[in-house]
Amino acid sequence: MTVGEAIRQYGEAAGPKRAAIVRRFVEAQGWHENAGRALAEYLRDLEAQGMKPGTVDQVYRTVRAFYRRLGLEPPRVPGHRYDPQDSSRPALDGEAISRLIGAARSGLVLPQHVGYLALSTVYGLRATEMASVLDQDVDRDGERIYIRTAKGGTARWTWLPPEVARVLPEHWPMAEESHVEASFGRIWDVAMDAEKPRGVAWHAVRRALVRDLRGAGVDASDVERFLRWSSGGSKRMVSLYERPNELVGVSGEKEKVVVAEGTREADSDVWAKHPYISLWAIQ
Repeated sequence: MTVGEAIRQYGEAAGPKRAAIVRRFVEAQGWHENAGRALAEYLRDLEAQGMKPGTVDQVYRTVRAFYRRLGLEPPRVPGHRYDPQDSSRPALDGEAISRLIGAARSGLVLPQHVGYLALSTVYGLRATEMASVLDQDVDRDGERIYIRTAKGGTARWTWLPPEVARVLPEHWPMAEESHVEASFGRIWDVAMDAEKPRGVAWHAVRRALVRDLRGAGVDASDVERFLRWSSGGSKRMVSLYERPNELVGVSGEKEKVVVAEGTREADSDVWAKHPYISLWAIQ
């Protein structure tokens, strides 16, 4: 198998964005089975070009994951450390969220873009997740939506509130992630007088949703589950243990605990305290 074929297969599994990262690395540095020195040099070049620390770290982790998938020892760069505190993490304030939703409801925003904004403000979808929505994922009769997830989280059915269902388009054509990213800027231009700051996009909505859910008193583990983060270690175990699938009483009998995915009850506290649902309601 050639390197090109390996990258293509990796893209099928991990997505085209990560395949492109590996392809650019190989094009710049050539192919090395022991690539630690080449990767270190490549990361230094990216930093010199002004790439943000978080993006450089994504390159590092993606190249290592590619080597691991090939059964090779993933290259290491001694001293490489990434502190999320070093990255830019803009979040929209409540007024900005309200203005975006108001613009979407004004009729001046394309229906597909209204759908993206609804999915972002209600579920915190990433751009790559919105690009992968299919017609069959929106089950209006069952009042639920199937959300695929990036970064290793768990795909699941989630409740679809009527306020959201009515603004989602009937059809979800295949979309490039870049198209979804660009749609945020178009909504911003309709909603705001000021120019959109560089680096502000869909993730600024996701961060705002997390902030405001936590501010409303939603437990961190409930937010983590609702936002579909993949978590490891103790946090993951707490999330699993607090939701047992069986209860045992004094009789010694096991009773199944059934909370159907895709219902309001599955994320009851989130929906009870969701900061943006009311902004989508008919007034």
